[in-house]
Amino acid sequence: MRKIIGIDVGKARLDVCVYLENKKPEYAHFSNNAVGHERLIDFLSKGEPIHLVVCEPTGGYEASICEKLFKEGYLIHKVNTYSFSSFSKSVNLCKTDQKDAFKLAYYADKMSLESNYTFQKTQEDLKRYQQRREDLVLMISNEKRRLDHSMDDIDKPGIERHINFLKEEISKLDTSLSQLIENHPDLNKKVEILATIPGIGTCVATKLVSFLPELGDKQYTINQLAAIVGIAPYARDSGKKIGIRYIRGGRKIPRDALYIAVLSSRKWFSYLKQFYQRLIDKFKPKKVA
Repeated sequence: MRKIIGIDVGKARLDVCVYLENKKPEYAHFSNNAVGHERLIDFLSKGEPIHLVVCEPTGGYEASICEKLFKEGYLIHKVNTYSFSSFSKSVNLCKTDQKDAFKLAYYADKMSLESNYTFQKTQEDLKRYQQRREDLVLMISNEKRRLDHSMDDIDKPGIERHINFLKEEISKLDTSLSQLIENHPDLNKKVEILATIPGIGTCVATKLVSFLPELGDKQYTINQLAAIVGIAPYARDSGKKIGIRYIRGGRKIPRDALYIAVLSSRKWFSYLKQFYQRLIDKFKPKKVA
């Protein structure tokens, strides 16, 4: 019998469900801060050994508690939000934080989930640097659009100063990223290998190693990696109907980076150009091809 802990993570609070099959669930709640985390760990240390801790990605609010639990030796699974949401609706339409904690634990038990979370300081730092860079690039894009519509000196100088400041910040982040990668041979080797692929430069390679650490791990197949990135087409067939295949979910930043890389490289590399043309000849939409 597996003892599973479901944690519904909020900005200020952690709702916890201790799930053991054929026993009444036990509930508790803690503050989502350092003090609350210590109390949660003390709470979990009592009773039978815990097989798995389950939570849902919540835009970063779960990061600190997952790191803390991982360092304490607990196995953690972050659920796929879409799959869990569909499952939870089939269990009970009632939605509260306590119910969600129960549903997470129940889902993990019925689907026989295992750990899928690991914490590595270097990888987390790399991801945070790269995420910050993505945010600044988006800010520049927005400011440039505002600059296009600026007709006088009321806002134009301020926008230009802001763009220059953001460019300087991006340059500093690029330096930090380069130093971090150079100081870790495994990451440096990955970037060097990726950069040998036509269409992929240092920028795209850095995004891939930041947000797709599974690259190079032999336990993942090509199809699994495609699903992780979100470029694996899913079938929509029923009876005699053969529906249009479509992609869903996945990691947006590496997917966007790969799309831009292929968009440019197919013009210059013959084998990609031929492959693209074969897909077009099969009546694939241009953007899909």
